[in-house]
Amino acid sequence: MWALLSIALCLTSVCGELHSLRYYYTAMYSNNTLPTFSHVGMLDDVQITRYDSERPHNRPTQPWMGEALKPDEWESETVKLSERQKLYLANVKIAMRRSNINTGLNVIQYMSGCQLLEDGSVRGFRSYAFNGRDLLSFDMETLTWVASSPIARLTKEKWDRNGPENLYKKTYSESICVNWLRKYLHLQQEALDSTVKPKVTVRALKMVNSLGHRLACLVTGFYTRDVRVTWRHEGQDVPETTNTGIIPNHDSTYQITSYHDTSPPHSKDTYCCHVQHSSFPEGKTVVCRDAVLWTPGKIAALCVCGVLLLVISIVALIVFIWRKRYRLRSLSCKNTGSEQSSSSSGSSQESLPPLQEFDKLMTSPDDSSTSSSCSVQP
Repeated sequence: MWALLSIALCLTSVCGELHSLRYYYTAMYSNNTLPTFSHVGMLDDVQITRYDSERPHNRPTQPWMGEALKPDEWESETVKLSERQKLYLANVKIAMRRSNINTGLNVIQYMSGCQLLEDGSVRGFRSYAFNGRDLLSFDMETLTWVASSPIARLTKEKWDRNGPENLYKKTYSESICVNWLRKYLHLQQEALDSTVKPKVTVRALKMVNSLGHRLACLVTGFYTRDVRVTWRHEGQDVPETTNTGIIPNHDSTYQITSYHDTSPPHSKDTYCCHVQHSSFPEGKTVVCRDAVLWTPGKIAALCVCGVLLLVISIVALIVFIWRKRYRLRSLSCKNTGSEQSSSSSGSSQESLPPLQEFDKLMTSPDDSSTSSSCSVQP
């Protein structure tokens, strides 16, 4: 949703691509579990920062991202996010009250960011959702908010009256955010040394009820993002059956898997996977006779392992939830003033990357009252 690229940004490998910088805020509240909050920064398809209520420190998730801010700036952003955590969790409860919801899991999400397009233009965006449905979005052209739900009407009217703040949001999204995007792209490119060669692996899977094979060509660990994978049979291009699309890896590189189904009388050994990438000036071919044949026995073994891992994960999740619920018994309810604090006034401080605005999402004059006490059952 935040793609940013400019012709002026044509730094070899990124030229011609679409780039984005996005930030996601998620606040979840339930009567039966601890409130949770998370904030994630994304550069294109790669996570670059994270803060959450389990580990309340804003931290880089890519090695090169650590250079983007000084240590005291990372700490400053942590302080800001700890305040937003309180704000967004209070806003979940306000949205619940406006929606006449008293139980269950309820979630407020906020997304903001910017895009740099191939034609050199830029675009910013900001939007909110409650329980998976659109709530509010910002129109950069009219500098007004669009309410997609009746419970957001009062908020829209309040924010539309703040012209200078809305103008700042547009300026931040379409200018300051873009500058941060360019900085992050530069740091990423330096760390990856412009291009990283992909690793190519070809496997053959014998198809059930068929004498043919499904050939899988995994291309992974490459940067830049542009890559072309084709299948060839006796020197001639043949169409692929399907592919996964380009998927980000955890280390800022990418992967893609292309599939081609064969049928008798052609042998799987007569096919090859051809990969074209900027790190391979001549391209690279992997011949399928070197492929590993995945037999039904191997597949069954993998399925058994997968089931065991699933069972272990479920047990771990149950233990985690019960630990949370027991911890709740020792918590005192500190509800008083939470919504009042979220309705306080103040201007956005966006001097750093868009850990940005301190939006008062759901607050309005009718939200000033709070209950004096509450009980949370484990």
